[in-house]
Amino acid sequence: MNKAETGVILFPETVETPFLDANQAGGWSAGSSEDIRNSENKRWQNALDVLLSWQDSEDSEAPTEECWQSAIDLAYDWQIESSPVPSSIAWSGDGGIVFEWSSVDELQTVEVIGSGIIEVTVFRHGKVIDSFELRRDPRTRKLELQG
Repeated sequence: MNKAETGVILFPETVETPFLDANQAGGWSAGSSEDIRNSENKRWQNALDVLLSWQDSEDSEAPTEECWQSAIDLAYDWQIESSPVPSSIAWSGDGGIVFEWSSVDELQTVEVIGSGIIEVTVFRHGKVIDSFELRRDPRTRKLELQG
């Protein structure tokens, strides 16, 4: 069973690593901004393909249709905005989808829950430093900060 079938997809951590390619002299140099953009677009397309593959899952822990659609919208918006690709995407186990970004000191989770509410939590050194909710407007399909 592959990772897409189990509801978990992991992406290599490259958010803070520049795109590198070998130059003629045999050393390494930072790739062009176009190379970096192309690499990120490919990684986003992979993430979107995985999310799309979850739509028809019969698994009892699979995301709900409303949650799945919200997650697709969110991921698509992030791709358009050239946001970093998450380090992992997984089913929450209760009908939701969780995006995660991690670095040495910080972990950020964005959980899309079935009611169209997105819960964002930021941890630093294992402690919650920020937490807030966003709600998906059904008319505009955009996320709005909740007061």
